[in-house]
Amino acid sequence: MSLLLYTNRYTISPSIVKGLLPMSTKKLGRPRKFEEHHVLEAVVQVFWEKGFEGASMSDFTAMTGLNKPSLYAAFGDKNALYLRALTHYAETKGSAGMRAFLAADTIGQAVEAFLQQALILQTSGCATAKGCLLGNCAVASVGSVPESAELLRKIDDQTVSALTARFETAIQIGELAEGFPSAQRARLLADLLSAQASAARLGSSYEALSEAIGWKCALVLSDSGKTVL
Repeated sequence: MSLLLYTNRYTISPSIVKGLLPMSTKKLGRPRKFEEHHVLEAVVQVFWEKGFEGASMSDFTAMTGLNKPSLYAAFGDKNALYLRALTHYAETKGSAGMRAFLAADTIGQAVEAFLQQALILQTSGCATAKGCLLGNCAVASVGSVPESAELLRKIDDQTVSALTARFETAIQIGELAEGFPSAQRARLLADLLSAQASAARLGSSYEALSEAIGWKCALVLSDSGKTVL
């Protein structure tokens, strides 16, 4: 899964996560001498490696260097911290594939870049942090953190909408044939990304998974009536 971004070439509304965090979370007495980005990167790593259930506040203090009162004051309880971590991941590492997709010059390059850039992230972590935090770990925690289900649905909807919009643009400029099923192929591409993340999580290598990107692109763009790869 990937979070939508504004780009100079394609403008897609990125309003996904505002208002999803519990309103009761207040930032009281927040320490001034730490970088929120770096703290959230560390928190993401803990959740990615251990999952929501396995992660503890002691893990977070050890990884971030902050004490528990500082973490609670800055981010709230474990549930609120988890939602912040998912949002942070979606806005940073998790959007690598989408950024590449929107920046590509042709639709063929866009589809390939979407899968390729995501694959780099999915296979570059340690053994317990491969795949996708959203597609693998977060889905498993929906029962424990119900709010995460809404967040994941919104991210997925926005991802498919952005893919669809780029396909529609390709039709308009003649890259894809009239009648190309943009919405259906956008859904297919998003599902292929999720399957790729699952395979990476289970231990498939970058080399093995990258060999499949070519036929996945051909499948997504088939029946276009044009050679677009």
